[in-house]
Amino acid sequence: MDERNAGMPDDTGTDTAYFQQRAEWHEHRAMVAKDSSSRLLHRKFAGLYHARSRS
Repeated sequence: MDERNAGMPDDTGTDTAYFQQRAEWHEHRAMVAKDSSSRLLHRKFAGLYHARSRS
């Protein structure tokens, strides 16, 4: 692994759990966001992480 991938999950079974956890974090941030642009951004990231957790 080089520094470009540092801190990122590898191609093991932990990937799914990691991406699911990130999706949940973004969903929570969307719920508590004070403005619509932040809410939208977090919802988009949540959707991306959910999709990635299923691939």
